[in-house]
Amino acid sequence: MRFSVPVLPAVFSAGLLAPFPGPVMADDWYLPAAERAAQYAAFDQPMRRSVVEFQPFRAARAATLADGTPLRLTLLNSGVQDWFLLEIGSGRAARSWHLENAAPEIFAVRLETEDTPALVIASEAGDVTCRPWEGALEDAATSGLPYAPLCEGRLYLRNPGSGSRTGREAVAEFLRSYVPFGEDIVTLAKDTFYRDAWLQTSPVLDEAEAGAVVEALGRARLGSHPVMRANLDVELVGASGRQMEAGAWYAVADAPGVYASVVQPGMVHPEILSRRGEANALDGVENRADVWLFGFDLAISSWATSPAPTIRR
Repeated sequence: MRFSVPVLPAVFSAGLLAPFPGPVMADDWYLPAAERAAQYAAFDQPMRRSVVEFQPFRAARAATLADGTPLRLTLLNSGVQDWFLLEIGSGRAARSWHLENAAPEIFAVRLETEDTPALVIASEAGDVTCRPWEGALEDAATSGLPYAPLCEGRLYLRNPGSGSRTGREAVAEFLRSYVPFGEDIVTLAKDTFYRDAWLQTSPVLDEAEAGAVVEALGRARLGSHPVMRANLDVELVGASGRQMEAGAWYAVADAPGVYASVVQPGMVHPEILSRRGEANALDGVENRADVWLFGFDLAISSWATSPAPTIRR
């Protein structure tokens, strides 16, 4: 949430009118003391309410268009004058629009209710009057922009955003939402068709330098300890070019007490892999899959407050 101007002091309990910051005038959004007190008291009650009713400092203005359509503008926080809810129509035909003030510290917004209703955005540079319900709202809603400008850029319509997703994600969402046992189908596809789709395997290097391993931490019991060009994109102490000895430990740079290692299951010593009931058989894909390991020395308290290493996948 953005607060560009000071927030209202918490003095509503006595029903007092809090100061309005910036260009906002108290008369524009004045709410009688009795209504303010009732609104704040209702907010303090344990009850179900709408998102708008969760705003104890809200204020609203209503008007009627020439064709009789009701119009309502709600300022969600009269001390900030940032977000507005514009409601047009009634019953099933009612529509709501989320408006945001482009510069709350500069522009003061009000609903002009006399004669022909209009939104008035006041500033030291002068007033701008607009009626976005005469077509501009629909254009802004279909613009494809998450924030579409209105009223000469002084207001923005906040449109729903669906984000981005791949075709695979769209199919998975459809199956989960509309197909019986859709989640089981998604799980089956993941475990069968895409089981190894994102596997990473590091090449083994001949006659390469292992770098400065942490001898005190020992090495994993492997059939061999080749040097690998690891896909682990973490800066390590003494490991140049991401070259790591399989099963050995390296200190992570700028993270005291944190160590990293890499190994592939197929490198584990055959005596361990042959233990019945303790080790499962590996297929050709699993043999080459990288396994990244991190170790933490809990006796070193400084690691908890050090910046975490950045891992880029």
